[in-house]
Amino acid sequence: ESINETSFERIAERLFWLRKYHKLSQKDFAASIGVQPTQYNNWERARQRLSLEGALKINSVYGTSLDFLFLNRIDNLSAHLLNARVSSRRERVSKLSNEISNS
Repeated sequence: ESINETSFERIAERLFWLRKYHKLSQKDFAASIGVQPTQYNNWERARQRLSLEGALKINSVYGTSLDFLFLNRIDNLSAHLLNARVSSRRERVSKLSNEISNS
């Protein structure tokens, strides 16, 4: 089964990662992009799909791309975001590998 990168849940995971990368609370992240905290919370918890307007605000403030937010394509990310994203993926794979070998 393939992973649907456009699902609400996968988009929410990328929003969570981006917010944690910048070490912000949901309230502070929401304020930085000019949306209500409840709206951002709905996006990050996959209760609602991230809107195009919201994604454009995130791109403007944090230097991401629509391709990253909606499709998980990392080729248009800035160098520092790209390095952080690749590093976090490696850590995740390593952790999963350790869990498998310890079971």
